[in-house]
This record gives sequence, structure tokens and C-alpha cells, in this order.
Amino acid sequence: MEQHQVHITKFPRTGWKALTKIELCQVAPGSEPLHREGGMRVLRIETSKGTKGGIYTSALVCLERDGMTTWAIGSDFHKRIAASPSRCTERSVSDLHSESLKQADAIVAEARAYYEAKDQPQRRAA
Repeated sequence: MEQHQVHITKFPRTGWKALTKIELCQVAPGSEPLHREGGMRVLRIETSKGTKGGIYTSALVCLERDGMTTWAIGSDFHKRIAASPSRCTERSVSDLHSESLKQADAIVAEARAYYEAKDQPQRRAA
């Protein structure tokens, strides 16, 4: 199991947030219609306060390029990993995030499989 760097930050409106970024692969410019400019495909594992209370951890794959982050809703990989009814404190966010990171290798594999399957029709058409 690989060790991943975690950034924990407190935001004025939403409270504590933990973020871990895992680089997946480089995307060539023009290879994806929704990400024409290309960039680095990154898996973001984030733990934060939910809209209806409690805290949750989710995984989202996005594209990072020149300091900008983009993702396509409904097209890029997204998964809810864990949820807890706990208050959004530094400790509860840190604990849930650490627990969720134990699944990081499996989530990375799932995200890579998602994009391999998604890219298959494009490869056949070429």
C-alpha cells in the first residue's frame, strides 16, 4: 500500500476538508472531446462536510493543467467512498479520510479500469 500525502484545511463556510491527490496518467491534447487541451489525470480523494450534515469521502478524477482543474460531470469517474453522521471537526475529517485511504489502491484500479473501458470505443473507431 502506497503512502499518500494528505492536506487538511479549514474553510470559513464549510469547515474542515481533507484532500489527497493521486496522479493517474498524462492525457494528450485532443485525445478526449471534453478535455481538448490535455493535462494530468488526477484522482482527488476528498473528505468534507455534507450538504445535509455529517461528513463524507468521495473520489473524483479530474484533469489538471497549468494550475487549473477541470472535470466533466457525468463523464469523469466519481464515487462516494464513505459517510459518517459525525460533526465536521478536524479529528473526524482526518479519521474518516485516513480510513478511506486504506481503499486508495482499489479506487485507483477502479478509476483506471473506468477510463480503459471508456476509451475502448474511441480506439476501435480509429
